[in-house]
Amino acid sequence: NKRSRWIDELLARPEYAEQWAHHWGEMLDISLQYRTPKKSAPYLRWLRDEIQRDRPIDELARDIVKGREIFTDEGPLGFYLGGQEGPDLASRVARVFLALRLDCAQCHPHPHARVSIDDWHGWVALFAQIRRGQVVLDNKKLDVVRIDPFREWLHPVPRMPMKPRFPDGATPDIKFGQDRRAFVAEWLTSPKNPYFARTMVNRMWARLMGRGLGEPLHALNELPITANDELLDVLAKELVTQRFDAKIILRTIMNSRVYQLGTETNKFNSKDEKYFSHAPRQFLPWHVHLDVLAQLLETPPGIEGKPKGTRAVQVLETPPFWGVISGPQRISACEDGDDRASASARVLHHINSDEVRKMLERPDNRIARVFKDKRSDRELLDELFLTAFARPAEEKHHKNVAEHFAKAKNRRTAWEDVFWAIINTREFMTRP
Repeated sequence: NKRSRWIDELLARPEYAEQWAHHWGEMLDISLQYRTPKKSAPYLRWLRDEIQRDRPIDELARDIVKGREIFTDEGPLGFYLGGQEGPDLASRVARVFLALRLDCAQCHPHPHARVSIDDWHGWVALFAQIRRGQVVLDNKKLDVVRIDPFREWLHPVPRMPMKPRFPDGATPDIKFGQDRRAFVAEWLTSPKNPYFARTMVNRMWARLMGRGLGEPLHALNELPITANDELLDVLAKELVTQRFDAKIILRTIMNSRVYQLGTETNKFNSKDEKYFSHAPRQFLPWHVHLDVLAQLLETPPGIEGKPKGTRAVQVLETPPFWGVISGPQRISACEDGDDRASASARVLHHINSDEVRKMLERPDNRIARVFKDKRSDRELLDELFLTAFARPAEEKHHKNVAEHFAKAKNRRTAWEDVFWAIINTREFMTRP
């Protein structure tokens, strides 16, 4: 049972909380253009601390939707930054937690879900009370979210206030002055909700397996069929039974046979991209890629505006270059924020990157240490391969490097070439 024990050890490490906080943080904040390091760092730190404490994901979702904190400088209220106050927030909650594109119905009948235009406006009405602003506290400007009990959402045609209602047609009994978000949070995370558990399980499966049982992730509950409806329903039921403990679901998936499949294909499954007959070759998420690269080269990842030693997993802002290869930037609500950029774009930008070149040429990086090391090139190359790939170099690699060094005029530059070749391999860029 060594594998199961190792999975348990990994789930207990602080890196688990960091990785999943970053994942949920990206998922929750669809729009990047309104985000700043000053505002997103406390939000990410709050997520990490809550995940480290093993908070059930239904409790996390309730805290986020309720926005229990007053100021956006701390806690879950960071979710309310950016976008329009009513429609954008309603759309984000539906996409993130329900995997429904309810906003499509504001212009036309929904193509797959039974959602009408009135259903959409009734859903927006639940977020109509939110009013953002700023206050000054100790000579410091802080963003604040208030509830305006007189604020209503008007239907665009009769210009009459819409009565709040949930996507399943239920109408909550809300008294004047009550925060409607509290009713949304309770309905959203109810074990009877047909959407929430399925959505969360599908997102966890996608993060581990490279794609969801249902794609796209933000439209799962509109799909007539997924790759495996029975499996999705069983996992969703297990999540509810286990009181929304995400670790139990993650542990179940990672101990499964399908998670242990290799990437090699045969003539029967070579074209399968849906049914998980083999493991997909996945690129590392951008923040993991940057941290791994920095660790290999023993140089800071270069996150602007952050203290020295800050790793990419600790921030939500994508550095300019990495934004090119990290997939959708979520400037539009129609993009589902994941890291699946095209393979050719990632490889080409990485090969031609000035940022990567500067990391290679830093005078105080790992190459400088290797360059000054008195051990043989063979020993140094084996150490480098063990660090980069967790395996020693093969004889053909030793031969290629020896031939390259024999022709090189500058030993430091020759080692930079070797490092450059390693970090641009598919093996280094992808998950094992």
